[in-house]
Amino acid sequence: MSLDLVKQISKSTLKKYKKRTFENNNTKSLALLKNEPEKYIKVKELIDLSKTKKHMKLPFNKTKKNKNKNIDKGKDEINQRMKYLNQSNLIYEKKIKKPLVETLVKEFKSRVKESTKSYASGFNKYRYFKETKKGNNYIQFNAICGCDVITILDFEKLSKGHEFFSVGDIVVSDDEQYVAFSIDFTGDRLHKLYYKPLFGDKITEIKVKDNFKPLVIHDILAPGMFPVITSGNCQWNKDSTGVYYITYDKSYRPYKLWYYNLKNDTHKCVFTEKNQEQFLYITGVESGDHLLLYSESYSENELYVVCNDSVTNIFKRKNNVMYSVCHLHSTWFILKADKDNYKVYSSNNLRKLTFLFGNIRKHIFDKDSLFLKGNYLCLTYKESATNMMIYNICTKELKTFDLCEIGGGCTYSISAGANLDVKTNYLVFVVHSFLMPAKTIKLNLSTLSYEVIFEFKPKNYKFQNYEEKRIIVNSNVEMTVMYHKKKFDKKKLTPNKCVLYGYGSYGATIEPEFDVFIPSLLDRGFVYCVGHIRGGGNKGHKSYEGGKLLNKINTFKDFIECAKYLIRNKYTSREKLAIWGRSAGGLLIGSTINMEPSLFNLAILGVPFLDPIGVLSNPENPLAIESYREWGNPNEKKVHDYMKRYSPQDNIDYKKKYPNIFIYSNLNDTLVPYLEPFNYYLKMKGADVFTSGERDIIMNMKLKYGHSQSSKRYEYLYEYAEYYAIILNYIY
Repeated sequence: MSLDLVKQISKSTLKKYKKRTFENNNTKSLALLKNEPEKYIKVKELIDLSKTKKHMKLPFNKTKKNKNKNIDKGKDEINQRMKYLNQSNLIYEKKIKKPLVETLVKEFKSRVKESTKSYASGFNKYRYFKETKKGNNYIQFNAICGCDVITILDFEKLSKGHEFFSVGDIVVSDDEQYVAFSIDFTGDRLHKLYYKPLFGDKITEIKVKDNFKPLVIHDILAPGMFPVITSGNCQWNKDSTGVYYITYDKSYRPYKLWYYNLKNDTHKCVFTEKNQEQFLYITGVESGDHLLLYSESYSENELYVVCNDSVTNIFKRKNNVMYSVCHLHSTWFILKADKDNYKVYSSNNLRKLTFLFGNIRKHIFDKDSLFLKGNYLCLTYKESATNMMIYNICTKELKTFDLCEIGGGCTYSISAGANLDVKTNYLVFVVHSFLMPAKTIKLNLSTLSYEVIFEFKPKNYKFQNYEEKRIIVNSNVEMTVMYHKKKFDKKKLTPNKCVLYGYGSYGATIEPEFDVFIPSLLDRGFVYCVGHIRGGGNKGHKSYEGGKLLNKINTFKDFIECAKYLIRNKYTSREKLAIWGRSAGGLLIGSTINMEPSLFNLAILGVPFLDPIGVLSNPENPLAIESYREWGNPNEKKVHDYMKRYSPQDNIDYKKKYPNIFIYSNLNDTLVPYLEPFNYYLKMKGADVFTSGERDIIMNMKLKYGHSQSSKRYEYLYEYAEYYAIILNYIY
């Protein structure tokens, strides 16, 4: 920070400012300027006076060559595979109408706020905010010092020369002297870790010390891949002398907590999670007085308080119990979710808990939404969420706040970075839905009065022109249904073109967040639907349990029921229906088309998980052991036999009338390695409907991304424009 800057300013220059100290003794005045420079010199002045370089750079990253002899032996096989991938990409490109793609990109861009700023907040000296400038792909991280805005990190400039560049954590030290941050350069989830003086330009890499190296789960190393193993999650210690960070094991499980001492340049392992079903995450609390280490699986967690070189367990793991913890005013606040039984407690010592309140009218809380601001606890609901619950910790009064203008439900996104002024009774959050653009709201928690700080109103777009509603399919299943009010045939005399999207695993909920893509389909007469099915978390733990392990087939049945509901109620027809899912949602699509191959015209499988038996049988594969609680262990006969009934890879039948199939994936994906969709494609393309030319099966393999597609926001638009062009090519 300023202490680092002042070291780069000559004594003769500093002496010019000695009068500002009101100290007559030259030696003492110089000492004051060196030790407490910001009392006398503005930060911007210090930056201008210092010899700081004007363009910060990341330390040089050099790609290491793979020296695996087995890979050298299989070089011809790899070259053949790459040739095949390139050929399949050429076939895919022929299916894409370039003018249509350009038109779609323009439409998407019209709904993107190209220049954005987050709400500025701070805790002590400065206020911080993130900014994205028009034409840029990446953010700037800025500080407000009085009237001056100073860029701390310009990731647009730092990203130059990198095809992929995903920013992980950005954490300012408590004394506001330093900032730590992490970057994934390939999309493989492996992050490099850095720190720098807050207002200085010298970036230092924290070189990780660990004997484990990640498992090479595919045999092609794309340019730019770096052999590092941090998860990207980091936090400063309380006295700002070091950084805690987390490393992966060889199966990409975040399992070790380390402490790095800046002064001594030493690393110490503080905690190792030996349970291979659990993964680690470290975070701070509102007061800034403690650090919490969460050890989680998909259905339960246990918590530790981190202090210097030790961790203390505060909540032990219990089956199907999740904890979320806040701290302020010397008091702990705990949300305990025992399946669908939600209770909130307070405590001074985390030993004796005082009950505050529990489930309200049987609503299901979002277990990750507990937020503490000033004298108020805030929670959002999971099921059909249209409002936020607010609890006054002083008066014990419960209130609700509703700002959702959509019948299908909204998402209330609360960012810690926008609420660093933790002791005020103002909450800053974003409210949006699939079709309602985001509004940033500043809410007075005492009076429930509010002001809209930022509101994006895309040109030629009004969300009021669209319908976004939640419909009940049956007692287990709901669907969000969207359409353009003027394009939709309410009499349903003619079936509409339709896309049905689904996921249905890990208890995850598809949140209603503004989607810049969907309106382009609705404007062309499509109905766009999202299935809320068992295996997901929308209807709570019971629904999640009903679609996992030996109940997994219920997920696919629910999705099929969504499709049949749409056809039965004349929203669409088989010929006009496309289905889509990503990752575990790809398994949903793959299983669904094996069960009901003729129910759809187009199936889209994105970065799809397609071979559960093959992947989960090997405990060293990414997500294998930690996913046993989700899918089961196929090395057990009962699980293997059940999994065999729905595995997409194992149930391909060449005689079935499959729909058109589009598969997309990425070479550097470490969650679903590229060989999985590649092998599925090779097998599926042998089906009669594809060999005869009755139907198409196409695959696009991007050669430079990981599981989440491009990190560049404009390139990301082009990717989705291509996917939408595929839909429009087959659904008309």
